[in-house]
Amino acid sequence: MVVVSSTDGYLARMMNHLKDIFASRTMTIVLAVLFAMCALFLVFRIGVVIGSRRASVSYEWGQNYHRVFGGPPRGIFGDLSAPGDMKPHGVFGTIIKNENGTLIVESEDHLERSVIVDTTTEIRKLRDRATLQDLIPHTKIVVIGSPAPDGRMTARLIRIIPSPSL
Repeated sequence: MVVVSSTDGYLARMMNHLKDIFASRTMTIVLAVLFAMCALFLVFRIGVVIGSRRASVSYEWGQNYHRVFGGPPRGIFGDLSAPGDMKPHGVFGTIIKNENGTLIVESEDHLERSVIVDTTTEIRKLRDRATLQDLIPHTKIVVIGSPAPDGRMTARLIRIIPSPSL
């Protein structure tokens, strides 16, 4: 014979009542709404993080624009095609220094540009492949790349201009 106390009966009734609540349509709707709100909050948070990162990169790039690109000689609203206007996506000039994957190039406008050379950079001399060691001071080059947020240029293609033969 098993003796059941009054608390066991109370707990059994409470458990049955909770099962009824969780099985009800109202609870299903409440849980679905809570899940949807959590999903919307997560999507919103991801958007905030991505937007903050994009704004940060844009801000850093803007802060370094005049320091690295030189800017137009008569200010931002002057003649944008002025000779002192630096091109953010390319440079033609002479290598001054090659150090730790960064080139310092003097452009034909006598402005110094900092160029990052990474593993994705293609280096060519005529049709042949070249290496970072071929980029020595006093070598003329053409660089095509993209501006980095810190104002330097990340090179995608560097073409070594051979010395004219006499």
